[in-house]
Amino acid sequence: MSFHAGQSERERMAKAQQNAHQLAWRCHCGEVTGTLTRRASERAFRAICHCLDCQAFAHALDASETTLDKHGGSDIIGVSPASFSFQKGHDSIGLLRLSPNGLYRWHTRCCNTPVGNSASRRRVPHLGLLANPFVAAASASAVDAVYGVVEHRIFGKNAVNGPVPGAHPGPAYGMYPGVIAAFLGRALRGETRHSAFFDAAGEPITTPRVLSLEERSTLAPYCR
Repeated sequence: MSFHAGQSERERMAKAQQNAHQLAWRCHCGEVTGTLTRRASERAFRAICHCLDCQAFAHALDASETTLDKHGGSDIIGVSPASFSFQKGHDSIGLLRLSPNGLYRWHTRCCNTPVGNSASRRRVPHLGLLANPFVAAASASAVDAVYGVVEHRIFGKNAVNGPVPGAHPGPAYGMYPGVIAAFLGRALRGETRHSAFFDAAGEPITTPRVLSLEERSTLAPYCR
């Protein structure tokens, strides 16, 4: 009886593995690596964001050339926090807030690679990961194959170097129903308890550094 139960569990795990896709993640210097796993049933959310804060984040890390496109856009993949894990370099993760109440913006301390953003509380089941490190670790086509191509460009009113064709001036409200449904599904599956960026008590794995007004004033004029 126990043998058959064990065999059934192995078969279930094997099937789940077959129905999942993985992407490798690597920072610029290679000290930090990770893996993102997408279940076949999970809906992909991917957008290029031109908001001032996403641009400021890249400039604050001196990573604008490797993070932003020619219009100041950041390619962001919206996933469940439970789907991302670090393989090495976990203790090299830093945390920045652009204001005292701003989003948590994660990066590596070794080479200032932007990782992504999250809410300041673990119970919010969302993680917005920058696509660039996945492209560097694999390829642009591999990222497209797993998470699809960019569907929306948002906050186009903040784009640089001229208007961006097809960009929403602000958020893309058409994404909201799907995003809310994804949040609820993740919460029901208990994925709010699992995040590589928060410890078992729900506290961030490192102390956030808040960017001062003086520091932000030194960034590119359009994202101050």
